[in-house]
Amino acid sequence: MLFTGNYLADPIISIFVGLIILRGAYSVIKEASNILLEGVPLKIDCNKLKQDILATPGVINIHDLHVWTLSSERILLTMHVQTDNNTLHDGREVLTDLKKMLEKKYGINHTTIQLECECYECSQGDECNTSDVGK
Repeated sequence: MLFTGNYLADPIISIFVGLIILRGAYSVIKEASNILLEGVPLKIDCNKLKQDILATPGVINIHDLHVWTLSSERILLTMHVQTDNNTLHDGREVLTDLKKMLEKKYGINHTTIQLECECYECSQGDECNTSDVGK
């Protein structure tokens, strides 16, 4: 203002700088709100995630899928997975495959996965008969 005498330049530049700061603050507040509310991470497409889980060999169905974030780097997942396996060993392989895929494709390294078998007893709400495991 001293050099040009233009008194309108100062408020225009101040508004412009304020808009730049506001734009940056919006993205920080949006991410912080999502973390505080333990929302689904913004970078995860839940439909694609479901498709990838169902594409894992041995997985028949999933339910009670929950994905949330505790920090910008820490993503958690819990779910129930129905498998076509009737032995604990086969179920362990499905679990290992799921965990590897989730970490590699989505960066999810903290999972709680409950396996459910397809046997008749399970569909009736009873425990699976695992007495023949290893036979």
